[in-house]
Amino acid sequence: MVGIFGGDALRSLAAAVPAEQVERIEAFDTYERGLITHVQGLQAPVAEMKPAQPKPLRLK
Repeated sequence: MVGIFGGDALRSLAAAVPAEQVERIEAFDTYERGLITHVQGLQAPVAEMKPAQPKPLRLK
């Protein structure tokens, strides 16, 4: 199980040689970009979202 803040990944990265660090960072960057694209695809585009309509005030 991965640490909640990626501590395991950071320790692994710190133990790697510089060439491995670059490779791991690039792999993570690719993963992160794919995840962002996926999440953005799940969200409704802003233009399609309906604005909130305030309820009219009723005075008694």
